[in-house]
Amino acid sequence: MKAMKPFLILFLLLPILLPSQNIVPNPGFEKKRLPVKGWMSTNTMFDDKIEYWTSANQGSPDIMYPNLADNIKPKRPNLNITGHRPHRGNYCIGLKTYGCLTMTQHCKEYLQAHLVRPMIKGKRYYVECWINPAQTSPRVNDFGIAFSLNRIYEPMEFGLYYLQPVIKTDFMLDAPPNEWIRISDTITAENDYEYIILGSFTPDEFITVDTSQTELRYSYYFLDDVLVKPLDPSFDASSFKEGIPVVMQNVFFEHNKADLSEESQLELDFLVTTLNSKPKTKIRIVGHTDNSGNDDENLQLSRNRAQSVVDYLVSKGISKNRLKAIGMASTQPIADNSTPEGRQRNRRVEFVPYFD
Repeated sequence: MKAMKPFLILFLLLPILLPSQNIVPNPGFEKKRLPVKGWMSTNTMFDDKIEYWTSANQGSPDIMYPNLADNIKPKRPNLNITGHRPHRGNYCIGLKTYGCLTMTQHCKEYLQAHLVRPMIKGKRYYVECWINPAQTSPRVNDFGIAFSLNRIYEPMEFGLYYLQPVIKTDFMLDAPPNEWIRISDTITAENDYEYIILGSFTPDEFITVDTSQTELRYSYYFLDDVLVKPLDPSFDASSFKEGIPVVMQNVFFEHNKADLSEESQLELDFLVTTLNSKPKTKIRIVGHTDNSGNDDENLQLSRNRAQSVVDYLVSKGISKNRLKAIGMASTQPIADNSTPEGRQRNRRVEFVPYFD
């Protein structure tokens, strides 16, 4: 676990764009299943309304947007959220991180998401989120980001104190409304984690609290723009085994297009370097889709994406004779197409080494 040093507080209107290789789904909480009209009074209400995110215990994080924050009823005593705005986009999340000592209901609330693709043990990742205290919230020095192999669900309101966050603040999280605090660090994955969990993983007894400017009995923070960005190629030279497919997890395309995103360069340049070190190795580039949409269109899309990778490798000096593009559409799934996470994993590009 890494303790955090203070970062500069940045203003809401800065043009900060999240990279497309973010493996956190719905990172800015913009996608909803159902309309949001008020407080989330139960964890199931939260789970039912937002895409991809769940509450990891009986806590009930709130889905917030500006008009709701200004007009939400009934008002909570001593909690003023009027005028608060998301860090970016139209929505953010409000959650409690302290209040068990004061017998507050839902005193520890957590956000959890199934990553678009698993992290890879031993690989580096840049991790980031943005928080801002409600103007009448007590200030605390504790917020953390943890990862898990399995989905977490506590059937009570208990804090998830058994989870060890990989990032944990050690400074007072204090800022005026709409001046957001960045919490970030570079980590090395200690396992092939599939879930990210955010909240306070520390018992209240060990949290520093400043209540000098409020009578509110619990801390209430806004959270937005969660990012987990791979910093290393998803494979290494030892992955080159004849006939064994290797998923290039950090190769990305524009939505429903075959245009490679700039964020694919790290992965593909490493593939170029490795192929240069193995001059007798040839590879098949295989494109895959999920089972959504038209089969013929999916087949063509998978072929075009594989060909885009081949074209990139050729542009970097790899001989065409060593490369072959193949499209498989949705015929070889590696995950359940009935879930959004499964469909995302099935939309992939692989390479398969072979020798003539």
